[in-house]
Amino acid sequence: MKRSARIKHAHGFVNFVGLIDGTLFLLAFAPSQNSEDYFTRKGNYAIKGLFICYDTAKITWIEMGWPGSVHDNWVWSNSDVHLSKEKYFGNKEFILGDSVFSSSSVMVPAFIWTFERNKAK
Repeated sequence: MKRSARIKHAHGFVNFVGLIDGTLFLLAFAPSQNSEDYFTRKGNYAIKGLFICYDTAKITWIEMGWPGSVHDNWVWSNSDVHLSKEKYFGNKEFILGDSVFSSSSVMVPAFIWTFERNKAK
């Protein structure tokens, strides 16, 4: 069974082929050059990693090496997967990300939490 058909059957998403998220790999100490670029909003030094995986948690793509201060969406926007979508995605296929990612023909943010939405509850 084709992956997107299996995922549709299991989870209800049509043409869905993966999940994306970023993480930080902490460094033991500040880099000797450009250390401010590696200083994160969480107050430590790190390298950014971005991962795409199937719904089964099998990792299919990794983007590593960006400074920890860089936003997940910036890494995604400059990745080969985003810039060369036609090499990685079939017709109407997409991945699901969290609300930090901008929507596009291949990226669907799971939800966008806004102050107005929060205030209504």
